[in-house]
Amino acid sequence: LVTHRGIVEVARRCPNLRHLDVHSTRVSSLGIATVAANCANLEYLDVSTPRGMMISGASVAAVAQRCRSLKHLAVRRTGVGNDALYAVANHCPQLTHLDISSNYHLTDTALVAVARRCPLLRWVDVAETDQISPIGIEAVARNCLDLRHISCRGSRSATEETVRCLARFCPKLESLGMTFSWQSIASTVPALMSGCPQLRRLEVPMDLFADLSHKAIVCAQGLRPGIEIVRHRRPCYYDDSSSSD
Repeated sequence: LVTHRGIVEVARRCPNLRHLDVHSTRVSSLGIATVAANCANLEYLDVSTPRGMMISGASVAAVAQRCRSLKHLAVRRTGVGNDALYAVANHCPQLTHLDISSNYHLTDTALVAVARRCPLLRWVDVAETDQISPIGIEAVARNCLDLRHISCRGSRSATEETVRCLARFCPKLESLGMTFSWQSIASTVPALMSGCPQLRRLEVPMDLFADLSHKAIVCAQGLRPGIEIVRHRRPCYYDDSSSSD
């Protein structure tokens, strides 16, 4: 079991550390701050936590400020806020992978800052971040033209215009996960398939409207034989206002 004391010892004895994956452990904020203070060459950090654990935004910000070569950052379920992402935007221009899923305090302003200053992003996960809106996702699409994967399932961040924006600006997109009305996906599937010729995986919500689900899947599979369709559950706050009873 990885402990706070173990991480502190590793950080102090391994100043050239480049890859640290301590997800689902009980590592502390102080441990991560010690990594930041001692391992300036860090390129990969995953501190995604078990439910009920928290990592301070200040410790993640310290990593961003000290580790300017950071390329991979995963802070899923850590409880970090916008300040941590502002630090990433200001100090980590080489970032290619960002997982901020299940952090409910993050907002569009921080994601937009990252999108504008980290244009090399290829993999973004903002699933279950209910304050992220289409504004944030569309900023990623417009600024990160090498984007290969984006997931915002379980959030309120998908509209018909969001899908069209991804189709227009992200031709290298390979995987897309979203929660939105089936009417939206049914009307934008052709544009998505045309604009994203490398798309091979589409994650969409389970829906009570089976006829709409079937039509959208048939449309996607007809335009892209072999595409993988993965269904996920809609969050409890999902509001499909465009659907009829």
